Amino acid sequence: MWLRALTGSLYVGLIVACLLLGPYSFGLCFVLLTALCLHEFCSLCRHHGSLPVNEPLSLLGGLWLFVAGWLYFSGTAGAAIFAPWLLFLLLAATLEIFNKELKDLRTLAYTLLCQLYIALPLTMLSRLAFFPEGYSWHLLLGFFIFLWTSDTFAYLCGKLLGRHKLIERVSPKKTWEGLVGGLLFAVVAGAIMAEVFPEVLSLWAWMGFALVTAVAGVLGDLFESLFKRTLGVKDSGHILPGHGGMLDRLDSCLFAAPACVLYLLLLF
Repeated sequence: MWLRALTGSLYVGLIVACLLLGPYSFGLCFVLLTALCLHEFCSLCRHHGSLPVNEPLSLLGGLWLFVAGWLYFSGTAGAAIFAPWLLFLLLAATLEIFNKELKDLRTLAYTLLCQLYIALPLTMLSRLAFFPEGYSWHLLLGFFIFLWTSDTFAYLCGKLLGRHKLIERVSPKKTWEGLVGGLLFAVVAGAIMAEVFPEVLSLWAWMGFALVTAVAGVLGDLFESLFKRTLGVKDSGHILPGHGGMLDRLDSCLFAAPACVLYLLLLF
């Protein structure tokens, strides 16, 4: 338990420090995290055996997308910066045409899935970082605080009050009581953020932001659980002692980041 707590504390501290230090530390941190998540995804597919993916090409495409997103949303580059990523998508499909072995398209499907499921959502963090313009860590910090608050109190409420399973076939330990508790405390965290940073968003906007983050985060967590159950594995990796892989830590972020960007765009 102490190892899990220590690892979690170091992970949270690293994320917060990189956000507060500025746009370059944020970018470097999440380029590394994107690479780790893509690698773990490809490793999971290889573990299954029948789903080999082109890992070098997947890493190159995903990392380019994140860097391109950072450059575009920061105002450093124009939309043309995304052109190589679109070429990557075409190249991935073209390679299947010239493959000497006639196979189904699951390899291509999972190669493209790692871009849409991991690289694209993590790129959306740059949109939060530079929203509406210029780097500001406030929304990013709130985003991760809401995810961590929801996850922590969902676990505690589930342990103390959990009686009714949420979706047992996907995640046997999650309960409706834990879900409600996590959402409620995330909204409370949103109200606290409104008191601390009233100039960023209004009270209701912060609370809505927290609710969207928490709900989408649960869906992201459940989707990764479904993916791992489909492949017959427990964790995405072992880089974080007591927690599993980096993909296990960022799974909720992968659904929450696009949802929050959409929320803010609709709000403003």
